[in-house]
Amino acid sequence: MKLRSIGLSILVMNGIIFGAILLIIYPVISMVYNVKDLKEEYVQVSSSNSTVVYEITKNRPKDWVLITEVSKFVPAAIITSEDGKFFHHQGFDFEQINKAIASNRKNKQKIKGASTITQQLVKNIFLNKSKNYIRKAKEFYLTYWLEKNVSKLKILETYLNVVEFGKDLYGIKNASKFYFKKDPKYLTPREAAFLAMLLPSPKKYSKSYYKKELTPYAFKTVTDILFKMRMSGYISEQMLQAHLATPLSFESNPMKYVEEIQYVESSTDELLDENDDDESHYPDNDSRDN
Repeated sequence: MKLRSIGLSILVMNGIIFGAILLIIYPVISMVYNVKDLKEEYVQVSSSNSTVVYEITKNRPKDWVLITEVSKFVPAAIITSEDGKFFHHQGFDFEQINKAIASNRKNKQKIKGASTITQQLVKNIFLNKSKNYIRKAKEFYLTYWLEKNVSKLKILETYLNVVEFGKDLYGIKNASKFYFKKDPKYLTPREAAFLAMLLPSPKKYSKSYYKKELTPYAFKTVTDILFKMRMSGYISEQMLQAHLATPLSFESNPMKYVEEIQYVESSTDELLDENDDDESHYPDNDSRDN
């Protein structure tokens, strides 16, 4: 009788464990099919009162723009700011991951940072906001499948169309219309750098727009992104100098940082000399190794 009771307990425990595994694995398997669908399909983003719903659809949303319909400076600025090795990794930037781990250990914080554009896309569309090892494992698995089945340019196009640029403001078309009153194909390097600056925390950093002047953080970050675009070969020296001195259309006091602009211009050559070996990360075609 005792052996039968032990056997029944083991059977129940195995059933619980098997059920728990199924609860974890089955949703991930179904997500893999959705990941593969992104190769040919689109994502409809619906937002209301800070609640966001992402739905994969065969029909192109009205506010969806193709990568060819976006100014080349937009992906250049975002790749420079968010994921410099986007076209050269398979979904994970292990160098940045190691740096983030070392930095967080030094500061005695939980591991954070170093997410690639592909990882960010997976987190936005397929996963909830919880922070635990199960969700992280799902993120890595789905990122692998996304990179394996979808081209880099389609990943980038999808990212641009679903990423948040402000409160209830999603996608590059809506952001371009809201901040600069123009289609995304006409965005300048400085405007693209501003939009890239927003991405880490769009609700927080968009206050520059509402204040009608760049905050010190926004000015420094936009300037830094422009420099990195120049160092990576996305823009010319002449274009860099022109857009360092060109205010954004919403700025009411563009001369506020004139001294900083002059300092930046005077140090351009020195910074570029230190980065002569940097290469562009934005090829004409998808360079992902298969």
